[in-house]
Amino acid sequence: MKAVNGGTLSGIFLRRPGGCPHCSQRGAMGRTVCAEILQPTLDMLPAIAAGDSREVWRQWRATINHADPADMTGRTAFEHALWKMRQGLVSPVDLEAEFHYLDEAPFEGGAS
Repeated sequence: MKAVNGGTLSGIFLRRPGGCPHCSQRGAMGRTVCAEILQPTLDMLPAIAAGDSREVWRQWRATINHADPADMTGRTAFEHALWKMRQGLVSPVDLEAEFHYLDEAPFEGGAS
């Protein structure tokens, strides 16, 4: 967890069986969505028409705003979940259960 959180565990919260007074002994508070949305651009249309999913993926990932980690444009649902984990909104245990292990390499549109 430290490796994906800048070398610290600050702000990371784990779901705890039996809970605590803050969550009314439920082990978690509320729910949140971790999603990815691809809004096609005019530049993507030829790749979409050709069925070139790798090119669509490449163009979508190129829309990431690296200056703003809270901007989820072009980011995967896993990256959205990581961001929410760093905000203390998602437990790393739940993140790994729904996506993949934190230390597992992400999919980047490699060979099929």
